[in-house]
Amino acid sequence: MLRLTLRILRNREDAEDAVQTALLDAFRHLDTFQRRSRFSSWRTRIVLNAAFMRLRSTRRKPETSLDEIVERSTTVRFEVVDGRANPEQECSVKEVCVLVAKALDRLAPLYKQVLHMFHTQELPAKRQHES
Repeated sequence: MLRLTLRILRNREDAEDAVQTALLDAFRHLDTFQRRSRFSSWRTRIVLNAAFMRLRSTRRKPETSLDEIVERSTTVRFEVVDGRANPEQECSVKEVCVLVAKALDRLAPLYKQVLHMFHTQELPAKRQHES
């Protein structure tokens, strides 16, 4: 499996990641194997799909190693981007939280419980009909 992904991705780390992803996918979907083909063929198809998906994602966002950058250029500049919210965004988030909390306080207990079950416990919002 690793050799197969290496031929497609030409990068050992990406190939190892693709194989790991494929094995995890195969394990998760083992119950979907319908025995129309050999197990190894089914698993190989999953490995190929994982490799091609990895290839597509790396084409969208090209990556360059730091070693390559240093070798190509004598001056290297890096810009560090702070991913945290700025003070204005933090204030907006707090304001929204206060407004949502006030709105939730005005709800009837049944509706509060439904929202809690849907968002916290990830239960379906649709009522299940008994057969």
